[in-house]
Amino acid sequence: MQATLQDRRQSSSSSTTTTTTTTLPATSTTVPPPGCQADADCDRGDPCRPGRCVDQRCEDAPLVNLQAVRCALAPETATGACAARPLPPGISLSLGRAEAAIAGAQQAPDLKRARNAVRNALRLMDAATRSVRRAEAGRSIDAACGRTLKGTLRDARGRARRYLKNGPQRAAGS
Repeated sequence: MQATLQDRRQSSSSSTTTTTTTTLPATSTTVPPPGCQADADCDRGDPCRPGRCVDQRCEDAPLVNLQAVRCALAPETATGACAARPLPPGISLSLGRAEAAIAGAQQAPDLKRARNAVRNALRLMDAATRSVRRAEAGRSIDAACGRTLKGTLRDARGRARRYLKNGPQRAAGS
């Protein structure tokens, strides 16, 4: 839509009429799309970054139970922390085994087997921490990478211990 302004002036001493026409650029108003209506509208397709709909806005939902432990051990977490060089095979293997143990706990048919799998995962996380320390000492990973990996493993161990202590219903943590 274009707006046109016209200005007509008449001169008092002569009988000429002057017409001025100004054309303004078209304008439009963009209305943002409506917010979310349900949690499904906020799904990113990443199980480690769940979303939920709160007051028609998408927010990050907290990870709970064993999914939080599994995401802490995810290979993307480890490789993102140590982008400068690939992880030594021993560390990758230890992290993969711990994550597989947590996956087994998630699929366990009963709580007793799930808890046993989590205990096994805790032992594997301890082994991964020892592998990180050895890799730091041997300079196959840098200190920043080692700190990040140890912090990630500490977080995963804490979440797994909360799961063992509180059970699956209240194992949500920081």
